[in-house]
Amino acid sequence: MRKRYDYSSRLRIPAITLIAIMLFNPAQAGTGGPQNTSMAGAFMVSARGVDAALLNPANLGYSLDHTPDTPNTSITFLGLNAEAHNNAVSPGWLNNSLFGDLNLDEGNNRSDFLSVFDEDGWDLAALLQLRMFGISWRNFALTITPELQQTMSLPTDLMQVVFDGIYFNEPISLSETSSHMQLVVPVSFSYGQPLQLPWIDDYIGDYVDATYVGGGVTTLFGIACANIDHSEGELLSRSDSIAVNSRVLVSAVGLPLDDESDLALGVNGMGYAFDLGLAVDVNDRLHCGLTFNNLFGRIHWSDKHARSYDFGYRLNLSNADIEEISGYSEAEMDSLQETWAVADSSFARDGFRTSWPSYMQLGAEYRLLDWVSFSGVYRQGFNPVLRSGIRPRLAVAGEMNYLPWLPLRLGLAVGGMEGFEWGTGFGLAFTHYQLDFGFAQSGGMFNWAKGVTFGLEQRIMF
Repeated sequence: MRKRYDYSSRLRIPAITLIAIMLFNPAQAGTGGPQNTSMAGAFMVSARGVDAALLNPANLGYSLDHTPDTPNTSITFLGLNAEAHNNAVSPGWLNNSLFGDLNLDEGNNRSDFLSVFDEDGWDLAALLQLRMFGISWRNFALTITPELQQTMSLPTDLMQVVFDGIYFNEPISLSETSSHMQLVVPVSFSYGQPLQLPWIDDYIGDYVDATYVGGGVTTLFGIACANIDHSEGELLSRSDSIAVNSRVLVSAVGLPLDDESDLALGVNGMGYAFDLGLAVDVNDRLHCGLTFNNLFGRIHWSDKHARSYDFGYRLNLSNADIEEISGYSEAEMDSLQETWAVADSSFARDGFRTSWPSYMQLGAEYRLLDWVSFSGVYRQGFNPVLRSGIRPRLAVAGEMNYLPWLPLRLGLAVGGMEGFEWGTGFGLAFTHYQLDFGFAQSGGMFNWAKGVTFGLEQRIMF
């Protein structure tokens, strides 16, 4: 029988805190706002105004077809999109396991408990997007949407240490830990218009009623950034001792990770991204759209506040050492930890570049009745950065406007980084004011969901 030293009772409270923070930390509800959230990402074809600028700029061209009684200017303000997602933990798991007095030493409880963590690691992602200001006038739009994105991947071995203890003579890998964070303020200018070229009408005029094209340019103001560039290490426990050898290299801009650095929030990076869109009215009921979002998106981080951090620890403690330091004061522990450090330095570094997620969307909307419509959107990512992967995603949704002032929405999606997702929401649509709310869960439903999204937005129209 393998012998182990059980650290789970000592580390369970910190682990619960970590899980709760990462799982429920407000964070991408999708750049289309609460409508896109409630339709699980299938809002692209029907988006108008400021939402069109963020999802398909070609849809801005529809505003030129407005009637005198229809507002042609809309302003959004103080909206919020927040999402947190992981690939393992759900509220149901927390309730039944961590908070359910589960005895890990009975039967197969321990292995069942740890089976939720994928062998490739525990992946976490979060985004907090403030839809601070957006205005659309006729077929032009300007948006300012600060957002904080973070992704993290922790090796499964760490979960075993926390909840299963350390087995003697079985090394625990501390490598393959990764994390990336960016705080960026995108400022976008978009434009859309009808496509009216005689030679195009000669070819497709018999098949479509109208065609719109649009484009946008986004200036990316980088505020802060941090990456784990490299991590390695190992933890080995024996019957009479425990040894740790680890090393982590981090690059950061504007963020102090030691006592020698200062917080330097400001415009520390600049970049650009481009959007292209196409919208087609096949007839009065069928509408289609195609977009390429955030093309060539990159942020060039300045070397003014860029630093590299090198952290390394090596220690070898006997059982007697462990018992002795358990009674140390905080000052004594700080002094002891300094003797364990083999690397603890920071230094100025050259600037560097990071990518901004780019993707394609292809969708269609069919209006079954004047107050019922159905939509479908296929999304394909181009670069696996931040919360964007290259795994395709398909979303379908329905919207009901039986009461014109109370639109109701429901959507389902599969694929992508989130896997299965369902969303729902509603709006309060009055003549000059509109409020929209969206809620979605991914990776499961209700208590067994592994991700949650909230979206709230208000706008005035005139």
